[in-house]
Amino acid sequence: MDNKRFSPDATSALARDAKLGVLATASPEGQPHISLITSMQAKDETTLMWGQFCQGKSKQHVLENPRVGFCVLTPERWWWRGQATWTGRVTEGEDYVMYNNKPLFRYNTYFGINTVHYATLACLSHRQCLSYGAMLPGLAALGLARGAMTTGLDAPILTPYGQTILDAPTTVKFLSFLDPQGHPAVLPLAAAGTADTRRLVWPLLGQPEALQALQGGQSVAVLGVNMQMESVLVRGVYLGSGRRRGVTMAGLDIGWVYNSMPPNHGQIYPPVPLEPVTRF
Repeated sequence: MDNKRFSPDATSALARDAKLGVLATASPEGQPHISLITSMQAKDETTLMWGQFCQGKSKQHVLENPRVGFCVLTPERWWWRGQATWTGRVTEGEDYVMYNNKPLFRYNTYFGINTVHYATLACLSHRQCLSYGAMLPGLAALGLARGAMTTGLDAPILTPYGQTILDAPTTVKFLSFLDPQGHPAVLPLAAAGTADTRRLVWPLLGQPEALQALQGGQSVAVLGVNMQMESVLVRGVYLGSGRRRGVTMAGLDIGWVYNSMPPNHGQIYPPVPLEPVTRF
């Protein structure tokens, strides 16, 4: 990824409202995190911006670690990914007005854009395609080998709802990790699904080449988003790759699950103790 400026095709794709945009950040503990941010777009050739309408973890993370990764996927399955450095935010001005005049937010009774964030582009990939032709062999390989990658443990982690989202072949999955320089990076996954409630797996067949650089034992996160914009985020230890039933497979052992859907986003696993609500 040696491009330092947004290309015209990337700028055009980012300007569309009908797209998936995800932002990868690092938590204060150095763990990868992914947020769905469809308002992402290019302000100019070197500046990424996005609008915020709710307070999730990614907006907190950039205040402590400004390095971010991002990925954009169009309905035609073209995608770009890159890295940037957060530089600040505003709560007024021309970009604030522009976002709130978009139909999605202008006519929404419950929320609008309250903050606009900016980041300076560090690098950008060329346009690539997550084609169905590439996905189908991966889905077939996943169906063949996933049964050989179960954990053998009974205590469930994913709920049936979360497992259904991640197992649907139409659910788009994005994988995030920290590169050797500690900069968040994110990639789309061509095919992935659960081996059981405690493990998410994927074949390396048809996947982006950058996945080959992942090292077993490092922390990775995967966000799944379905056609109804329902989503779930899981994070855990990357297992590395190995042959299962003649297929080269990889995956992660799930140790953390997060509901990324507003208005009640928050940690699902490990369970968070309920606390009494008191009035002062």
